[in-house]
Amino acid sequence: MGNRILVAYASKYGSTGEVAEYVGQVMHDLGGDVDVRSVKDVKDLSAYHSVVIGSATRMDRVLPDAVDFARAHEDDLRRMTTAYFVVGTTMKRDTPENREKAQASMKALCQVKEPVCLGLFAGKLDYSKIGLLWRTIARQDKTGLMAEGDFRDWTSIQAWARDLAPLLTPGLRAQHPAPGA
Repeated sequence: MGNRILVAYASKYGSTGEVAEYVGQVMHDLGGDVDVRSVKDVKDLSAYHSVVIGSATRMDRVLPDAVDFARAHEDDLRRMTTAYFVVGTTMKRDTPENREKAQASMKALCQVKEPVCLGLFAGKLDYSKIGLLWRTIARQDKTGLMAEGDFRDWTSIQAWARDLAPLLTPGLRAQHPAPGA
């Protein structure tokens, strides 16, 4: 098993997959042995020491694929260090209320296994990739949370992955860039 890390993700339109790839790359750059895969493509966790599960959010919940993955691998997850992250429009505005809402979206995952760390990230909304019904709803949203655009904060995602790495694999250490670097 060694110290391999799996970053498994559930993504509807690709934004969460891109975040998962970035998280995996940051941990790899710190010396981690990391695989990044869609939850749909993972059948066996026996090769891994720890798992990061990421999901897009929809209607204030993680995607069913992420929950199904966690439930299917519940026995394995009990023996593994586990972390979760979500990507969605809620975190476009990082307020205490929105952080609470984003954390609540992971309730089903946390019921399977309590994580060592949670990542809460703003996402990307591209109207050309969503269906007519969702596009209509998004355009009528008065809160501004469903405005089209890429709101991912790559610096925050990088910092989270760097802080997470030593929690997943003791030999890795958090490395932050030197001031002014």
